[in-house]
Amino acid sequence: MIFRKLFFYFLMITAFMVYGKSITVSPDLKKDLACGSSICPQVWNPSGIQAGLWIGHANQFDHRYRALLRFDIRRFLIAGNVKKAILKFSLRGIYGKQSKRKFKLQCFTTEKMLMGFNDLADIRVKNLKDFILKRKMKYPVTLSFDITSEFNSALYKGFGSCSFRILDLWAEKYGNPENIGAGTAIIPDSVKLYITE
Repeated sequence: MIFRKLFFYFLMITAFMVYGKSITVSPDLKKDLACGSSICPQVWNPSGIQAGLWIGHANQFDHRYRALLRFDIRRFLIAGNVKKAILKFSLRGIYGKQSKRKFKLQCFTTEKMLMGFNDLADIRVKNLKDFILKRKMKYPVTLSFDITSEFNSALYKGFGSCSFRILDLWAEKYGNPENIGAGTAIIPDSVKLYITE
């Protein structure tokens, strides 16, 4: 009986050492999430609009909305790196006349202590991943991105935050010729970072 208990504890400790501790990091919904126009600075929506964090065109105007996500990572600075960092968020669907739309996830290469409207057009970003949403997909849909390299790079530089931007490539290229709301929206409380230390 004692041997079984010792063996069980050994397995638990080994699993912890191999797989590490899992931590979920959530952004502050009022301060760390935003969306707005990349070409009209007066269109700035901290914490998003009613539909969520809009990407594309929220109305008939050519505003080219982008979404901003910021995470406080100061608790990981002492360790200096993590084994795995996964960014997840859910999208409500796609809107507009296109049957599919292409989007891009970017990571800021500078530290963001607060998100501001100037971050919508900041060129100091690294392109991470393109993704496509199709009308026939089941929504809301949750997407996952391995951002371990970018997360550890931010820690290596001594950054207290790791921030991202998502944009609608169709809107960025063509504008809004149909003068309608189009694009997608991120559900704010779905935005999470899943960390394995």
